[in-house]
Amino acid sequence: MPLVSPFAVAADGNGRVWVTDPGTGLINSFDLGRRRVEYWGQAGDQPFVSPAGIGFDPQQGTLYVSDPGLNKVFALDLDGELRGAFEPPGGFGRPAGLAVDASGSVYVADVLKGVVHVFNGRGEHQGALGSLLAATGRFNRPTGVALGRDGSVFVLDTMNFKVEVQNPDGTLVGGIGGSGDVPGALARPRGVAVDSEGHLYVSDAAFDNLQIFSREGQLLLFVGGNGDAPGFFNLPAGMFIDRQDHLYVVDSLNRRVQIFQYLAER
Repeated sequence: MPLVSPFAVAADGNGRVWVTDPGTGLINSFDLGRRRVEYWGQAGDQPFVSPAGIGFDPQQGTLYVSDPGLNKVFALDLDGELRGAFEPPGGFGRPAGLAVDASGSVYVADVLKGVVHVFNGRGEHQGALGSLLAATGRFNRPTGVALGRDGSVFVLDTMNFKVEVQNPDGTLVGGIGGSGDVPGALARPRGVAVDSEGHLYVSDAAFDNLQIFSREGQLLLFVGGNGDAPGFFNLPAGMFIDRQDHLYVVDSLNRRVQIFQYLAER
């Protein structure tokens, strides 16, 4: 079954890749080593409505999937079997992108409530992160979140056209991007990821590219443009970087995931 409107991706770095597809209501599980594909259409007895964000915990072998149609986050094992479902007190507004840190904590961007919820690996709500740049303390339609290996939090604050960066201790680093149509600005940011050296990657559906920034916000490189050749995109969306610094980019309207390798200087 081909991808229809893939949204987000996660991978284990050893040949297993998972892609959410709200267009089909499925999670596509790819085993590249065995050249095998499986399609997961439900969490336990409950069919997915619109599986969106996905994250991977390598320590526990757990996948976390947000479904804004059901307003829940599900924990699955690597065979797609349900381990649990959770939501914050008062429920989600609209859960979207999510990420898992080294301790197994799960960060979930809530688009309508303007916060990032934090859960432990047992699904217990630990609190919520708000914006340190906005007077309201709320993000403006946050759709994605990524975590640096030092514990820094990168929130894709979509309608403010930037990524807000917070230190592990909860203090502000700053905002990266801003509204515009020049390199370094963002127009329709859709995905966010961070590599092992703290470089920030942001996909932009208006530019059909991804931009790479330093943690301080300096634009380092942009990749892509509209097209279907390798390295080009048509509505890029979610991204994921595994422990080997492979970058997975959902290329929505080309109905594929492109994989890149970051080569660190030695």
